[in-house]
Amino acid sequence: MANSPPVPAKASRESIKEVTTEIIRKHDLRSPCEACRNFSRCSIVGSAAFTLMGPHCTRNCKFCVIKHNKKPGRLENEEPERLAATIRALGLRHVILTSVSRDDLDDMGAEHFARCIRAIKRWNPHTAVEVSIPDFSGKKELIKKVVDAGPDIIGHSIETVRRLQPVVRDGMHGYGQSLRTIRAIRELSRDMIIKSSLMLGFREQRFEVLAALRHLRKAGTDIVTIGQYLRPTKNHLQVLEYVPKDAFEFYEREAYQLGYKHVIAKSSATHSYPSREMLALMHGL
Repeated sequence: MANSPPVPAKASRESIKEVTTEIIRKHDLRSPCEACRNFSRCSIVGSAAFTLMGPHCTRNCKFCVIKHNKKPGRLENEEPERLAATIRALGLRHVILTSVSRDDLDDMGAEHFARCIRAIKRWNPHTAVEVSIPDFSGKKELIKKVVDAGPDIIGHSIETVRRLQPVVRDGMHGYGQSLRTIRAIRELSRDMIIKSSLMLGFREQRFEVLAALRHLRKAGTDIVTIGQYLRPTKNHLQVLEYVPKDAFEFYEREAYQLGYKHVIAKSSATHSYPSREMLALMHGL
């Protein structure tokens, strides 16, 4: 796997996308990048995201394209090394590890997350590792497994405002539980960069979005992304509103006033969207 062709240093966006996709598929990994509108842009800056722990999720959020299954298959024990070798082949400067929720496992996949982080760090010591974790049902000992593995950023997405949680997310998720997850990360590491995200488009009110931003910041969040929800299929939640540019600019200003280190607020922003300014927070990339 280490002999995979490197991404050309000077290449068009399309050629970089093709090579990146080829290598990811060759190593049998799952990535949300292929379906993302930011794929080419992220490839240019040396960033890519991978989804861990299988193609099925034990939770069933109404906005998410990942298939629901209460009893997914076993974890792929070789995934951490395969992932690390792929990142090395691609020469990535920044990697985002997302995952399905695995409530069927005793540790909900926390140790698998940790193994992936350690493998990437071993193979790619100069690659910044960002992880976007599930809530692990708020169990601090499981969150600690991930923190102790030493990622550069830990993210946990609250997704939407408090009122819309039951509409948008699976019933096992909760606004308070997401905030507790973020507080637990901060309690475990005073220096960790913590990230969360909101998606708009469900006719949330401005005061609700501002309340969520306050709660996230108070819990310990450093970086927030605010983007437009887009309906992946006709079986998912409808888009009720396309948020105008000036609203995103308003939320960006307000978030900075609350003390966030970095804010990405635009229609194209997703939880794994890496701006150059955000990369600069991670070891000067």
